[in-house]
Amino acid sequence: MRSSLTSAPSHRLLSSPTPNKKVLAFRCFFVFAIAFVLSMSGLVPFSAQMNKAHAQSSEYAHSNSLYEANLYKKRILRARQSENLPIDEWIRKAIVERGKDPELARQSYEAALKLASEKSSLWLELSKTIQAISLAKPRNYNRHQLYRDGTAASYNAYRYATSEAVKADALGVLAGFLKARSYWRPALDAYKASLNLQPDEALAKIYKQLRAEKGFRITNYKMNSDLLNPRLCVQFSENLFARGTDYSTFVKIENQDPDGVRVERRQICIDGFKHGATYKVSIRQGLPSVVGEQLLKTSD
Repeated sequence: MRSSLTSAPSHRLLSSPTPNKKVLAFRCFFVFAIAFVLSMSGLVPFSAQMNKAHAQSSEYAHSNSLYEANLYKKRILRARQSENLPIDEWIRKAIVERGKDPELARQSYEAALKLASEKSSLWLELSKTIQAISLAKPRNYNRHQLYRDGTAASYNAYRYATSEAVKADALGVLAGFLKARSYWRPALDAYKASLNLQPDEALAKIYKQLRAEKGFRITNYKMNSDLLNPRLCVQFSENLFARGTDYSTFVKIENQDPDGVRVERRQICIDGFKHGATYKVSIRQGLPSVVGEQLLKTSD
């Protein structure tokens, strides 16, 4: 069972090479370009192609986490060592200390990383040690820096990993820290990427709950009644497809098709209303977003 901030981790190692960053960037551009060409040709809707790309991709990136990961790594490399020990001795000390004093274990893992700053397993153990420290703190303790360091350590564990199991484990820990920081979309993406790499029942349950609460959803609506013909605008938590998706098929006014539906980034504006009347409007389950998620249920 992989860990979030509320579950204990385990490790399973499966060999998998780490792709070159330039190659990954080219692959992402290539997938996007193919999807766009197909949509322009009319053969396949753009939204369908991008949803498929989202489903197939397990690579994860979050610029803020990467920034914090680089800062934490630099901080460790610049720190002074209390003792001049070989890396194996620091690791041994960390393992012994972790069950007794996670704070000391953290210092030992950081000392080991000073000698091997791209060793994924050390970053992963450090992130789990920080996780243990945060859970042991009293409820009124300010965990901001702990969560930030935990995010950085788990992100480094992920980016330096060479096996799918370690990547999945690191992403599960990372998602827990991001969730604790209320970074809902990066947390959801990390959970999803982890589960794409390696299924895990406990992690899937956490992801499903967070997806229902903080995933793609309706956030607000406004009736523009000052217009000659009133227009209802419904806001969503994520951007919508600008082209290639007929959103009118997901809208009903009194069980009838609307006169028109216009997409504006994170909202749809619906025509087909008259002043002085009351309407039942339904936004149907399955309405898609650019993040590869759909509405989980119909909203009336």
